[in-house]
Amino acid sequence: MNDVVARAEAAGDRFQQARALNDLGMGAVVRTRWDEALPRFERVLTFKELDSLSVYSAALSNAGLCYSRLGEFDRALAIQRRSVQLHTGRGTRADFAQALAGLGTTFILQGDARQALPFLRQALSVVKESKLQADAALWAGNIASANIDLRDWDEAARFNDEAQQLKRASGTGNLVHNTLNAAQIAEGRGQLDEARRLFEDALAGSATDAGVRWSAHAGLAGVAIATAEPDRASRHFEAALDTIEKTRSELLKTDYKLTFLTRLILFYQAYVDALVDQGRIERALEVSESSRGRVLAERNGVAPPTRTTAAGMQRMAAQSRAVHLSYWLGPQRSYVWVVTRERRALRAPAAGARDSKRWSGSFSRCSQRRRGSAGILRQRW
Repeated sequence: MNDVVARAEAAGDRFQQARALNDLGMGAVVRTRWDEALPRFERVLTFKELDSLSVYSAALSNAGLCYSRLGEFDRALAIQRRSVQLHTGRGTRADFAQALAGLGTTFILQGDARQALPFLRQALSVVKESKLQADAALWAGNIASANIDLRDWDEAARFNDEAQQLKRASGTGNLVHNTLNAAQIAEGRGQLDEARRLFEDALAGSATDAGVRWSAHAGLAGVAIATAEPDRASRHFEAALDTIEKTRSELLKTDYKLTFLTRLILFYQAYVDALVDQGRIERALEVSESSRGRVLAERNGVAPPTRTTAAGMQRMAAQSRAVHLSYWLGPQRSYVWVVTRERRALRAPAAGARDSKRWSGSFSRCSQRRRGSAGILRQRW
């Protein structure tokens, strides 16, 4: 394909050059190599004389996708808004829907599901008008998933039901994902017996779907915490974590992929809090470090690092003759682990993430004073 690009460039054929560059970029996208794909699409976007053609619009949408996956949200949103404008009133309706959905997806990845919903709903309306039932089922499910994250249980249930109806009508898709959504909705409404039943149904149907399997285990762990069953919660948390760590990232996402990263972060937050409540301080440290590596890898489309152990961190502290601090900033509960060559300890100030600057600064200053010390870093709160 690189030869095609070179020949087209030599012949001055910008159209064929753009097509080949788009193909090369999409090959990298399929492999989640966003940083490799982006320059191909950006090069097409320099061909301003092609901006009335679909090949240019496709490059615009694809560049926005790459920017959003690389965390460059402002650039992604600017390009995707332009893509929506270019697709309005021209091109295929499916391409217009994809442009709308891409913009909504970026808002989701940015953690703003509420801003995403108007674009996702418009995308759903476009594909329904075009009788694209399989696409409509997918976007209805994504809207349900976004509403679950917003804790709008009625809207989530409405769109989840619509997704199931569309799947049955088109004979496409797997209803196990909708069962998982229904379980999360029941849990959110406090219907714990119903939630447990639905999570178990989803788990039973997840033999070939790692995304449903880890999510169902995470849901069952949440129900067990709510019903004061810590041992059962631990078993399901560990089963979910085992699935996450042994499965390639692209296979962990459920049918509705938009909120995967958000839910992964929430899973780790719930597990770390549960471990601290159970007094399993070292395991909580290990899970927090695992989460950091997994989330960063997901955001950057790279393989996650191997699991870190508390003992390994203690060896690093001994070798570097330094006090190692590991922070965990949550919306309600935050922690810092203090690791030296002799001990591993937890400090848990009664603060949320809003107070993180104050106490992380205090620890930083204290750490600098104690660098090289073999003792425990002590700080009053």
